[in-house]
Amino acid sequence: MIGSIIVARAREMGLALPDGAGEQFDIYYRMLVETNKVMNLCRGLEDEGEAADRHFVDSLTLLLALDVPQGAGVMDVGSGAGFPGIPLAIARPDMEILLLDSLGKRVRFLESVIGELGLHARAEHGRCEDAGREKGKREQYDLVTARAVASMNVLCEWLSPFCRVGGRVAALKGPSVDEEIKEAARAMRETRLRLDRVAAIAPPGRDWDHRVVLLTKTGPLPAAYPRKSGEARQKPL
Repeated sequence: MIGSIIVARAREMGLALPDGAGEQFDIYYRMLVETNKVMNLCRGLEDEGEAADRHFVDSLTLLLALDVPQGAGVMDVGSGAGFPGIPLAIARPDMEILLLDSLGKRVRFLESVIGELGLHARAEHGRCEDAGREKGKREQYDLVTARAVASMNVLCEWLSPFCRVGGRVAALKGPSVDEEIKEAARAMRETRLRLDRVAAIAPPGRDWDHRVVLLTKTGPLPAAYPRKSGEARQKPL
C-alpha cells in the first residue's frame, strides 16, 4: 500500500509521521485515483512507488527544509490536487491549513478529502489576487507555500500578500529555479521578500533535483499588491 511506502520514505529522511498517517495516505491516494478518472487532477499516479515519491514525499520535504512552529497557520496557494497542503495536514495535525484554489470542482474534491480524513484544514474557492486583499487573510499566515504553480517572479506577488511580516514563504521547485530566482530579484524587493536559502532535498534513492526556495517576509506589503487578476502573469515584476 502507498501509505506504508510514504511512512518508510519519511522515516528514512528523519521525519516521523503520526500514528494512522499511513492509512490516511492510502485513503487520499484512492480518492485521487478515482477522481482522476473523471477530472484531470494530477499526473503520475499509476505506479504507487513513483506517486509516493513524486507527489507525497516531495510535499513532505518542506518539513525538512524549515522548522514550522507548533500551531502554525499555513496557506497552500493553488493547491490543485492537494499538494503540498494535504500531506502537510496529515503529517502535522497541529497546524491550521487553508488550501486555496481557483477551480470550484478541485475545491470540492479537497473538501471531500478533508472531511473523509478528518483533517485540521479547510479548502476555499478563490483567486489569490482577490483573496490576498481580504482582511482576514492578508498578512495573516506564518507559512505560505505553493508547488508547481508559477515562476518565482509571479509567485512572489501571489504568495507575499498572505504571509505575515516575519513569516516564511516556501516554493517547491525543480532544477530551473536558479534562473527563476535571478529573474525574480525585483519581485522580491517589491513584495518585501528576502531570499534565505534554497534547500536541495529529494526522496531517498532518487536522483531528482528538487528544491525548496525559502524566503522571509521583511515588511508590510505595499497596497498596490497584488495587482488585478492576470496582471502578475502577463506583466511579471
